[in-house]
Amino acid sequence: MVKYSIVILFLAYITFGVDISFASKSKGNFRVRSIRGAAFCGEKVLKNNEVIPIGCQVQTHAQSNIFMANGENIISFGENAKGEISGIGHLILSAGMMRLKLKEGLIIETPQGKSYLKNGDYLSRVSDLLNETELINFSGEIKFESKISPNDFVLITPSHWGGLGGRFGEKIGNLIHLNNEQRKIFKVILD
Repeated sequence: MVKYSIVILFLAYITFGVDISFASKSKGNFRVRSIRGAAFCGEKVLKNNEVIPIGCQVQTHAQSNIFMANGENIISFGENAKGEISGIGHLILSAGMMRLKLKEGLIIETPQGKSYLKNGDYLSRVSDLLNETELINFSGEIKFESKISPNDFVLITPSHWGGLGGRFGEKIGNLIHLNNEQRKIFKVILD
């Protein structure tokens, strides 16, 4: 009887140990892959290979960028960007430019809208000066909706560019199709 109890406890330990390690990988934390210039988590200077916790206010300075990874998801913030890793699969971009290369879905919030991104390659930009959000879809699928009116939404398909606020207007307008030359120009940004 004692022999069976030990085996059951051992199997339970192995099972829960595997579950615990899986959960720790999927908590939503990002790890810094590389930094050019200066990047911060709040007031703290970030360094290569450092874990960025949920709730971190990520910020870059002029002529700076940061590349972060969570599993196979790679996210980069361009210069003068401000954002927050707000939860599992959820980011907030409040200023600047962000490139996303995703294998898993992710939600991005900006002051003007919310984007639901499936696996793919995207570029998002928020101008706090112009009070606008713009999105470019290189591959994948984006559902982009207005924060003011959730009924105002659009599906942004590959090779399309859309936006809301500022120069784009108060409602999500027609998408702009990008030809191959235009795609090449945008695709090198934060790549």
